[in-house]
Amino acid sequence: MIRELKKKPRTLSQNNAMHLLFTQIADELNSRGIEQKLIVELLEKYATVPWNSISVKEIIWRTLQKALLLRVSTKELTTQEVDQVFEVMNREVFVPLGIELPFPSIEEVMRNDR
Repeated sequence: MIRELKKKPRTLSQNNAMHLLFTQIADELNSRGIEQKLIVELLEKYATVPWNSISVKEIIWRTLQKALLLRVSTKELTTQEVDQVFEVMNREVFVPLGIELPFPSIEEVMRNDR
């Protein structure tokens, strides 16, 4: 497999612009009295957004991690805690949906890094 060309990370200016945009959107929504639950309901009802690795991490993994371990960062997890979050994710999310995914083996990880 040909290694994908490394993509440039966002610039500091882009990062600052993103955060300014987030603040401007928050101010606008607040000035109009639009509550978070309205936007969440609209997204849940009308948005059709496919999953990607980041949405899985943020919506599924991190939600369970925070509830189970009271920690936000995945960098802080021990090997046992990774197993714990994975087991709960499997049991509570995937099994009810009929999805069976084992935790990737070191061999799979190494093959994917090529």
